[in-house]
Formats: sequence, structure tokens, C-alpha cells
Amino acid sequence: MADSDHDLQQPEDEYQKAEVYDVNVPLNTGGNKINDFRFISGASAGSDGVFAVKLNQDGVDKVLVVKGGGTIGKEALSYLFAGWMAKRLRDDEYLDEGAKNGVQHIPPFRVPSLRMIGKGEEFSWIIEQFHAVDKESKQGLEDARITKLAARTYIIVLDFIKGASLDFTLELPKPMLKQIFPLVSKKHPEQNDQKHENPVLHQIGEIILLDMLINNWDRFPLEGVWDCREGNPKNLMITTTPEPTEAATPTSEPTFQPQATVIDQMISPIRDAVPGKEKYLNSVKKATRTIWKYEYEASHKKAADPASTEKRERILKRKMSERHISKESEVPETVASLRGFIEGCTQNQLTDDSIDIVCDGFIHACTGVFKTGDEFSTKILGEALDKNKKRVE
Repeated sequence: MADSDHDLQQPEDEYQKAEVYDVNVPLNTGGNKINDFRFISGASAGSDGVFAVKLNQDGVDKVLVVKGGGTIGKEALSYLFAGWMAKRLRDDEYLDEGAKNGVQHIPPFRVPSLRMIGKGEEFSWIIEQFHAVDKESKQGLEDARITKLAARTYIIVLDFIKGASLDFTLELPKPMLKQIFPLVSKKHPEQNDQKHENPVLHQIGEIILLDMLINNWDRFPLEGVWDCREGNPKNLMITTTPEPTEAATPTSEPTFQPQATVIDQMISPIRDAVPGKEKYLNSVKKATRTIWKYEYEASHKKAADPASTEKRERILKRKMSERHISKESEVPETVASLRGFIEGCTQNQLTDDSIDIVCDGFIHACTGVFKTGDEFSTKILGEALDKNKKRVE
């Protein structure tokens, strides 16, 4: 990880302390001036990298993100789709469905605001400001990157997300970490660190569905769906903004409301003429059936046999270490790979009930996004949903 990446995720960093700029307002408005920028991500295929930008607006420092590259169109579309999905999960129908299943008032995952900027006055102003800052404080070291950015037809500006990527949560203060991944037990609720189910784990389940729908493999290593086993924890941010509470005192620990935020995803379409399309859709259907079946059986086993939780824990650990899961195993590879990924990134052992919350989030997102008669859901997930809804009912 580059030094700039590390610094930006420290709570005391100046970028974390600054206000977030409203990206819907043109940057070249009034007396705005860019005071600093940091190159925070290496350029991947089709990308020119990501710049964190500090801008002075009416005497107040504010931050945002600027990004360019050949894949900007696909990325922008993915943010729009993610925003639509998150909005749909706020619908009363979805919230009512969640309440029936014991999930109360858990907000959907967060999607940064985005605006695309084409060649014109604002585009030119941004490039000129970048060059001025580079010349004044960076000794021209970023000139090549700025020139590459200037050659693009479009760039995008996004919200600066205050928080930490999934693999950086370990270095956050313990009060934050405890609230991001609290102890969660349905068997012994009196031992829970929080009285309600953890929102981050639930939102991770929702994001898994998002990634399936846009074929975004660069976040979770979902066995059976994508070949990528490593995953990319940097594309999942955990926001950790303190929340004031009535019971807070000068000596009490601050309360945080963690929320999972998606960044850097991209739509990867598979055209009808491509042979791999049917294979991918079948993989998505299979993974969906697997998660529904796993959660359904887990709920019934825990109700009938409290010892089943301990047994499933042992099997999950063994399968994650072996990296080999037979078709007959009661712990599917999709669930085991996901759990291993989260635990490996956070160095935080998930309870069996915690991974169940992830599955709950996925299931509730399915029921919230796909309505009866929705042609899109019928083509992609309808077969899996219909089969498992009958099983649950």
C-alpha cells in the first residue's frame, strides 16, 4: 500500500477531517481553488488512477475524488445502477419485508455521488489547477499523470468517502472496529455487542447481489461465480463517522454508525453472442440457490439442534483451510470462500451467526430488488428465487 493510501485512511488525516465537497456543484464555481491533490491508486487496465483532491470553497477546505480512464463509461453506469438498487432497497415494500423477518431499520449500502465531466471550461479548469499545484508543491512529479488525464474525453468526480477499506479496518481504533464487526449471536442475544443486527454484514450481502448483477468480479472472491480467488478489499469502504448520542459524556467512548460503501466497481457485460453468457447466468443461479438453501437449513438446524452451530463452525474452518469443498459438503464453497475472505482481510473471526447475517442481506436484497413479473429478474435470478421461495414457504 502506498503511503498516500495509508495516510488517507487514518482518522486524523487532514482529508478525513475536511468536509466533503458536493460534486453536483461545478468545481470552477466562484472563487474555488484546488490547494492539494494526492494520487491514491495505481492505474489498472483502462484507468489513469484516482486522485483525492482538496479544494478551498469560500475559505473552507473540502475534499472530493477525480478519476479518468478508458473504462469511465462502464464505471459511471455501474454507479448509476448501484444507486438505483440502493434506492429500491429503501422502498417501503422492502423495509416491510425485512421487518417480517426480524431485520429492523437497516439502511442499504452506500453509493457515492458521481458526475461525469466532458471537455469544456470545467474540465480545462481542473487540469490547469492540477498543473499549478504540481508545479508549486510537487516539483512537477505528477506532470505525466496529469497530462494523461487531460488527454481523456471524460473524467468523473465522486464523493470522497471517509472511512477505511475492508483490509484497513484492523488499524482503526478499537471502538470503531468493535462496532463494525461486533459479536453477534442469535443463540445468546444477551451477549451481543449491539442490540440490533450488524448493518455492515447485512449490507455486504446486498453488495454481493449487486456484483452478481453487473458481473463485477473485482471485490469478493465468490467461488463458483468468478475465477478470481483473491478479491479486492480496497473496493469496499467502511464509513466510520461518529454519531452524537443523548447519553454521550465527555469521558464516554464515541458511538459510530458503520456503513458499507461501494467504490470502483464496473459493469462487465456479456453479449448474447458470447458463449460464456449462459455459463455465467447458470453460475449466478447456482450460487443464489446455494445461499438461500444454506440460510434456510441453518435457521432450521439451529432451532432444532443448538449444537449444530458449533458443528458448522468446525466444518467451515476446515474447508477454508483446505480450499477444497466436495459437492456433498453441507458447507458450500460460496459461503466458505466469502467468510475466509472477510476474516483474512479484517483479522477478525466471524461467528457463525455473523455469516448468516451476510446471507440474510443477500436474500432480503433479492426480495427487495426483484418484484413479481420483473422480466430482468426472471431471466437472471427468477429460476433460483422461485425454487427457494417455495422451499422457505
